[in-house]
Parts: sequence; structure tokens; C-alpha cells
Amino acid sequence: MGLQDVWIATLSDGLIRADHVTGIESHQTPALTGKPSRWLVDVTLAVPAGSGSGDGWEVSQLHRTLAQTDVRPDAAPEALARRLDELRRRD
Repeated sequence: MGLQDVWIATLSDGLIRADHVTGIESHQTPALTGKPSRWLVDVTLAVPAGSGSGDGWEVSQLHRTLAQTDVRPDAAPEALARRLDELRRRD
């Protein structure tokens, strides 16, 4: 099974194809007034995203959040990478 046949549900952006994932990471959001800090598990996609302003156009990597939690997801990025690799290797 190729990863083009595997779809990953994001937290709020719908489905993405697993073969478009180029990176997996976890990071902590800043605490805001009235909102505690959270840990996010994100994937980076092989598609650049752009946004413009009066100063010009900025292109950066496209990130999508898969999960958020109160505790640090230490093993989550590595576990997802291993699972995607297992699926990629299947016939």
C-alpha cells in the first residue's frame, strides 16, 4: 500500500494524504490570558503556503495540527513516523 492511499484526519482542516507529509513535530503553544498553554502534534506538508501584506508576499511551509493535549506528547512524532513507514512498506 502506498501512502497515497492513506489519509490522515487533522484537528480542524479535514483530511490530508499521508504521502504529502514531509515532517512531524510537537511543540508547545504560548499561554495567553485566560488560555493555558497546550501541546500540539503537527505535520508539515510538501505544499508551500503563501500570504500577502502591504510589505510583500511571504511563502512558508504548510503546517496542520493533528492533535493537542495538556501533556507533552514525547513519543507521538516518532510513533506516527514509524506507523507511516510501516504502511508505506505494505503491499
